[in-house]
Amino acid sequence: QDESLHPLSLTEPQGTNPLGSVGSGFCCEVCGAAFRSPKALKNHRHKVHLHEEGSRHRCRSCPYSSYDKTHVIRHEKTHTGERPYECQICGKRFAEKTDLRIHHRVHTGVKPFACHVCGKKFTHKPNMRIHLRLHTGERPYGCDACGKTFINSSGLTKHKKKHHVVCSPRVCGVCGEAFPTDFGLSLHGLVHNPNL
Repeated sequence: QDESLHPLSLTEPQGTNPLGSVGSGFCCEVCGAAFRSPKALKNHRHKVHLHEEGSRHRCRSCPYSSYDKTHVIRHEKTHTGERPYECQICGKRFAEKTDLRIHHRVHTGVKPFACHVCGKKFTHKPNMRIHLRLHTGERPYGCDACGKTFINSSGLTKHKKKHHVVCSPRVCGVCGEAFPTDFGLSLHGLVHNPNL
């Protein structure tokens, strides 16, 4: 067992490889069930073992845990700052080889993900998924203060910073109105003293 990863339980499934005569495949390390693809195995883990703590491995530095040891190894690099993979074009460094390969698309212009509705192409699949929400109308990020919804989390964050101030130290001494930025407060000051 890899000592750098700590399973939340020391119990391991016993017996022979359940794939046996099935041939090459993907085996659940928790219950021994066999699957023909990594995606099928992942779906099984989430449906069957999602809340079973013994099936997860955890990070040594924070509460993060995963069914997959390689995910934890990758995650732990975020704590160490280790970035062994360097782009030979711009010098940017990455913790994972996969991230470096994806980064190369910036230099090559390759956009492998296309919107099936309008054909717009994207370098990264998550960006395409967010774009698709423009077509479907899905807006999963909602403001808890006013109910306005957004297609991505950054839209919600910008909205909250602009329109909803929580415990802001930037309060107008004249009228008590609060502002998220120093610039906003100083601009507001012109309302009370236009000669500034």
